[in-house]
Amino acid sequence: MGEAIGRFKPGENLPVFAAELLPEGRLVIIGAAKTAQGDYSAKLAGANATAPTILGCTQRGSGPTTDPATSWTRRVEVQTGGVVRVKAAAAIAAGKEVYVSGSGEVKEWESGKNSVGVCMHTAAENALAEVKLFS
Repeated sequence: MGEAIGRFKPGENLPVFAAELLPEGRLVIIGAAKTAQGDYSAKLAGANATAPTILGCTQRGSGPTTDPATSWTRRVEVQTGGVVRVKAAAAIAAGKEVYVSGSGEVKEWESGKNSVGVCMHTAAENALAEVKLFS
């Protein structure tokens, strides 16, 4: 008889390897296959990414891609659930849905865009918006 126990519990931070420079407070998606060291690879969520593809939000920025693949500076924690703090690309009103505008930043939802969460408070442009991510 075997077991298949999950590696991470829902809502826990997920350690990832930065496939590209990842600033703090940005939404990320899977970037490539696992690294040779066994790390999940992550890159910035692109414009109009869908909620199911969003891994979560970076807790701190990564080091540059010129740092070695074995460097701790290329490993960051991604908050996978709950209310995350993500950079607002424009002002967002409290209670409004948001979408990924590009570079892992969010904007207030517009028709034809993929909603990824709801802003919990009014956020100014370039501020960190508190967003409840949809799963």
